[in-house]
Amino acid sequence: MAVLFLSVGLLWRAGRYLFDFPIWGDEAMVALNLPDRGFASLLGHLDHCQVAPPLWLWSEKMAFDSLGPSTLSLRLPPLVAGCAGLLAHGWLAWNLFPGRAGALAIGLLAVAIWPASMSTLIKPYSFDLLAALILLVPARQALVSPQPALWMLVLAALGPVALLASFPAMFVAGAVLLALIPLARAGHVANKLAFAVMAASILIGSWASTEVGHNQLESPATADGITTREGMDAYWASGFPPKAVAMWVPWFLGAMTGQMMAYPVGAANGGSILTALMAVLGTVWLARQRNWTLVVLLVAPVALNLAAALLHRYPFGSSGRLSQFLAPAVCLLAGLGLDRALAALGPRWRLLPRATAALLVLVGLGGLARDYIYPYRDPVFVWMRSVMDDATAAAGKDPVSVRQNRSALECVFTWRWVTSGASVAWGGELPPATKVAGKVWIFHQKGNPVPGGPTPVENLVAPDSGWKETTFRHWHYPSPKPERSPPITVEMVLLERS
Repeated sequence: MAVLFLSVGLLWRAGRYLFDFPIWGDEAMVALNLPDRGFASLLGHLDHCQVAPPLWLWSEKMAFDSLGPSTLSLRLPPLVAGCAGLLAHGWLAWNLFPGRAGALAIGLLAVAIWPASMSTLIKPYSFDLLAALILLVPARQALVSPQPALWMLVLAALGPVALLASFPAMFVAGAVLLALIPLARAGHVANKLAFAVMAASILIGSWASTEVGHNQLESPATADGITTREGMDAYWASGFPPKAVAMWVPWFLGAMTGQMMAYPVGAANGGSILTALMAVLGTVWLARQRNWTLVVLLVAPVALNLAAALLHRYPFGSSGRLSQFLAPAVCLLAGLGLDRALAALGPRWRLLPRATAALLVLVGLGGLARDYIYPYRDPVFVWMRSVMDDATAAAGKDPVSVRQNRSALECVFTWRWVTSGASVAWGGELPPATKVAGKVWIFHQKGNPVPGGPTPVENLVAPDSGWKETTFRHWHYPSPKPERSPPITVEMVLLERS
């Protein structure tokens, strides 16, 4: 069953990747930082209110430079990380809880929507999952090996890599340090030295990662007049405790039974309560077995994340994607708890474990089938891809003038023009090749702000200028939910010199 769960999980991830969902706004906003920046400048301010760990940004930059700007190339690093994370989780679960508990822990993560979807997005969350396992696997080996010093030195080498690949990996690294303290205190002098080297390495990696994060949070104000830090605080406000202390307990319980526990499925506001109860049951069972080291290793990341949320440093439980670093611990504890619950039911319910396994397989295959039928995150992004396919095909190598500035145009449109290969100018400016070509396309998203005053484009079509409109294209998206997202209208005009 464990092998079957892993196979279904890998199949879902590969299938979702090959379905090639259209790029959507969040992906485009971070991808727009890749064309005009080198590796060093990616460590500084990012545009469009974005924050991402350096090693993930560098992997995306390498894919962009070597494989091109397609969605398949930029989603390849997250896919590799997501598949590697699933396999590493499978190894860890089976070695910690060989048998049904381990298989269930594998199944919970393999067929959950958050890890599967994050493996196929141009976002760093699959790196959070992999980074957590890069730390947890050697930590487990250090706890059971007759030579723990060797594995602590492995952690000293891998720790900074994990921390530079994932900002929240520092919560897992903190748990690893706490769990391995007894080995350093009671062990040979070699263990003490190895622990000191490991701790120093993790602290240096945490400092470097934090410095990059602070640089990105202090990015200059956007067109809306807010900094990245202000934008993040507002966007993830539900991940921080409410101002009224009396509401902290309901907020905490809602977070603990919400999206961060959605394995294999779940929802906010208590929709994942069953998984949360199984995780608590697994924790209680480990505590009754006096396996305190494993309790610390798996539970401490949650506590450290909560402490960071109280200090307004990192959201807690507001989204499954921000909690991918907790996914291995949640699934391990919930798988163990589910196994104990099934065992307590006795032989009269002997078919229930098989039914549970079958249900997990169906969840994974159902997710794959749904992605095949609806290969998009939202229909509007399918429309945007169609519009830009038409627009870039029509323009070809002709010069293009976009009425909006880059920051004022819808990010998906901006991304496609930036990577189209066409000669594009922004803010109503004219590309240098306009007069030589004797033609220019004008692209305009209606309703979005344009620069004030007459633009070179408007001067070009002044009376008796000799430039005439010869082609007009119009696209309109009537939003099904105008209260959430307004309709979108795009126009494209070809001006030619008579």
